Amino acid sequence: MDRYIKYVKECQQKKLPDIIDNSSLAHAEVIIKSLVLFATEHKLPIRIISGSLYKDFWDPIAPLLEEYFDKVQEKAHIELLIINAYSRNLDLENNSVFQLLKEKKNKYKVVMHEGINRSIVANQAHFLLVGTEAYRKERSQNRAVATASFNDQEEGKWLLETFDFVVNYIKNPSLLAHQST
Repeated sequence: MDRYIKYVKECQQKKLPDIIDNSSLAHAEVIIKSLVLFATEHKLPIRIISGSLYKDFWDPIAPLLEEYFDKVQEKAHIELLIINAYSRNLDLENNSVFQLLKEKKNKYKVVMHEGINRSIVANQAHFLLVGTEAYRKERSQNRAVATASFNDQEEGKWLLETFDFVVNYIKNPSLLAHQST
């Protein structure tokens, strides 16, 4: 694990374009923490699509997000989309990240979309995107298989377009009908 942490840190610090595989919760935590540090260092926005904002996984990330707000200040921008949150009976009131974002949304640009339960987004790949270049993207919701990079503009721009499409669809479901014509 030490070798993996060292490699991820090198990719983060040097903005290497390497595609990093991560297939365990421990790897995912290393990547997510590194992405938040990357966002803090470069003062970049963070966008998250999550199926549950799983408390046991995300709570240790909360202090890094707090540091992000403290250091990035007025440029801090986090958008969170939780897919099917209400249908899973999640306890978001006891979720440190959810509560932090709720607390910060009046001072910083924090946008939260929760409880979405529409077929177009139900199978959406979960990801965390920093700016338009750094990300962790799950390739499968059924298996812990994901990729990450700290310098992949092409994939980053595609993830941003995907995020914006999903948010726009949530605001206006009739957009889907216009996409298929």
